[in-house]
Amino acid sequence: MKTSQTVDLVFAGRYRLIKKLGEGAFGSVWQAEQRAFGIPFRTVALKKFETPLRSGMQVRQVFADALSLIRLLDACEDPLVKARFVQVYDVGSVIFETQQETPLEQGYITMEIMEKTLRAVIGETGEPGFRKCTVKETLDYLTPVVEALAYMHGQNPPMLHRDLKPANILLKEGKQKLQVKVADFGLATQNFHLVERPQAAGTWPYQDLECFTTEYASTESDVYSVGVMFYELLTGNYPYNIDFTTLNPRDPMSRKLLADKVKRAMDIAVIPPSKYNIELKANENRWLEDLIMKCLARERIERIMDAAELKRNLDGQSVVEKSRTPEEEYKYRLTKGKTAQYKGKMHWPEAEEEYRRAIRVISRACDAVAQLADLWIEQGRLDEAEKLLTDRLSKELKECSHVYLKLSDLYSARGNKTMAEFYRDKSRTLPACEYSIFRSKFK
Repeated sequence: MKTSQTVDLVFAGRYRLIKKLGEGAFGSVWQAEQRAFGIPFRTVALKKFETPLRSGMQVRQVFADALSLIRLLDACEDPLVKARFVQVYDVGSVIFETQQETPLEQGYITMEIMEKTLRAVIGETGEPGFRKCTVKETLDYLTPVVEALAYMHGQNPPMLHRDLKPANILLKEGKQKLQVKVADFGLATQNFHLVERPQAAGTWPYQDLECFTTEYASTESDVYSVGVMFYELLTGNYPYNIDFTTLNPRDPMSRKLLADKVKRAMDIAVIPPSKYNIELKANENRWLEDLIMKCLARERIERIMDAAELKRNLDGQSVVEKSRTPEEEYKYRLTKGKTAQYKGKMHWPEAEEEYRRAIRVISRACDAVAQLADLWIEQGRLDEAEKLLTDRLSKELKECSHVYLKLSDLYSARGNKTMAEFYRDKSRTLPACEYSIFRSKFK
C-alpha cells in the first residue's frame, strides 16, 4: 500500500482531504475531515474511484461494497452485531467537466475510519517479522469476525462475504477494549441456491479447493477462509504449501494450473497447528485445534456448515458437529459431479467418481444413476450405460422417467430412432419421478 504526505484539498465541497492512506486499481483511500457549514465534525475514510461513471452497470460495480453493507445492516436490530461492521456514512459522485460534450461523474464512498488492518498487525505470512498470536489474541481478533459472518449467513438466502482475509479485518482501540470490524463487501453476494450459485472470488490463499474446481462459493467456503486465518495467526503459516506468486488470477490457464496445484497440495494432510504453536497442546486449548481442522476440511460436506455453527462451537469451546443427512451428501456429490462433467473431458474421471459416491450413499435414488449414464453416453461407453440403466429397472421393478429418458438418449446415440422414440414416449407418460432425490416425497 502506497502512502503520501499530508495534503489540504477539498473534495465534493464538504470533505477536506488530509492524507492518502492507500491506493489500488480502483482508485485511492483518504483520511478526510467531513464538514457542515464549514465546520469540521468527524474524520472519515473516503474511497475515491478513479474510473468515471458512464453507465448504470458501472455505478453498481463501484458502489457494490457500500450498497451490500447498507442493505445488510438496514435489517439488523442488534446493535452489538451492527458494531461488527464498518459503518458507511455517505455514497455519492462528483460531476466534472471534460472536453467531451457530456460531463463525467466520479464516485466516492465515505466510511468509518479505523486505525489499522489485522494484516498490518501481524505482517506478511511466511515473511521475517511475522507476529504469531497467542490463543487469546487470536480469539479476540477472530471471534467478532465469526459473529459478523454468522449474521450474514443467517440471511435468507445466506449472504456470503467471499473475501475474508486479514487485510479486510479492521481494528481500532476502543475506550474499554479493541474494536474489530469486517470490511470490504465488494464481493459479497447472496447465495440463491435455486437460481444460481455465486461465482468464486477473492484472494487465493483463503479460497477452498472447490472454489477452483467448481468455481462457486458457499457458506462453507467462508468458513474455510476463517479457518485459514485462525491457522495463520496461530502458526505464521498457511495450512497448505502452495506458491501463488507466479500465477495471474485473471488468466484462465493460471486458474487451471492453480487448481492442479491445490489438488496436489490438499492430498497431503494439514499439519495440525499445535505443531507450530505449543499453546494448542494444552488440554484447555485442544478444542480450538479440532475446530480449526474442521474448518479446513478438504471437502465442504465434511466442514462446518456455516458461521452460525462455527459461532456455537466457539461459544461452547468445543466441537459439536451438526450431522449431514444422506440426502444432503447425495445432493452435494451430484452437484460436484455435474460441475466436473460440464467443465469438459479432463474432469470426466472426477465426475464419474462423484456420481458413484452419490449412488453408494443412496442407491435407490435415480438422479446420479441417470447422470452417470449421461456421462457414459457422452464418452461413447454405450454398452456400460445400457447395462447400468437396464439393471436399474430390473432391480427396482418399477418404472422411472429419468432412466427412460437416458435410454432414449442412448438409442439416439446408436442411431436407433424407433427405440429412442419408444423410451421418450414412456418417459412422457409417467408422472413426476418418485425416485428423484429432489422430489419432496422421496423416502
